Amino acid sequence: MTNAKNNGPRCQSCGIVLGEKNRGSERDGDPSPKYCTTCYQNGEFTEPDLTFEEMIEKTVHFMTTHLDMSEEEADRRARSIIPNLERWRE
Repeated sequence: MTNAKNNGPRCQSCGIVLGEKNRGSERDGDPSPKYCTTCYQNGEFTEPDLTFEEMIEKTVHFMTTHLDMSEEEADRRARSIIPNLERWRE
């Protein structure tokens, strides 16, 4: 994930790069500065009970399905990014 289109702020829940069109929304309708639309809408997480391991699984599935990445590489990348995101820091 080093090419130019992957630079920039990341969703602090799933790690996807945030752009103008994929930002979640706050309660007042403003775009979220921290989260994508998949993870956060109307000021709340879309899956509030999602566990860390479930997020890893979802991220691995996305990377293997949409980014043509091996499961091993996707798991390695997910485990290097997800724990550092605000939602998952302990």
